[in-house]
Amino acid sequence: MQDEGLCVPFALLQIRSGGVPEVGCSYKEAQAAGAAPRARHASAMLNAQERAHIEQVWDLIAGHEAPFGAELLLRLFTVYPSTTLYFKHLGACPDEVHLLSHGQRMLEAVGVAVQHMDNLRAALSPLADLHAHVLRVDPTNFPLLIQCFQVVLASHLQDEFTVEMQAAWDKFLTGVAIVLTEKYR
Repeated sequence: MQDEGLCVPFALLQIRSGGVPEVGCSYKEAQAAGAAPRARHASAMLNAQERAHIEQVWDLIAGHEAPFGAELLLRLFTVYPSTTLYFKHLGACPDEVHLLSHGQRMLEAVGVAVQHMDNLRAALSPLADLHAHVLRVDPTNFPLLIQCFQVVLASHLQDEFTVEMQAAWDKFLTGVAIVLTEKYR
């Protein structure tokens, strides 16, 4: 279906082939195909090489969730200041302890998703409920978080974070975001 040398988004291939858009497609792509995006298990969403890329990068992050998460939050707040609205508990100028603590919780949730790629929906259901019904986070913020996380990964891993790894992480994190937003309906 896809040549290894081509870099065509997974969802775009689904749309072009007349299939229903899956995880990784944008809302506009889903509308163009006449359907809403729906999440699949990562085992179906990601091929074996992409799963290996996710696990390989996560092995480097595991045990360092707090500093990676704090950097992710700092980048998110700097680039997208409006996102601080959802982190009022951190204060106007969050200190290092609060950033490390919340950043660690965020990346531990990503770790849960990595460990449960075969059933993201079940693994992330409590987190989806929290974001949709308690925190009421605007789902348009998830892509911003995904972008910032990939920048953090690229800045630390540099040449090790290949285009293929970035594409796998983008697809995976988009799947996580879709699962987290399913409870909004």
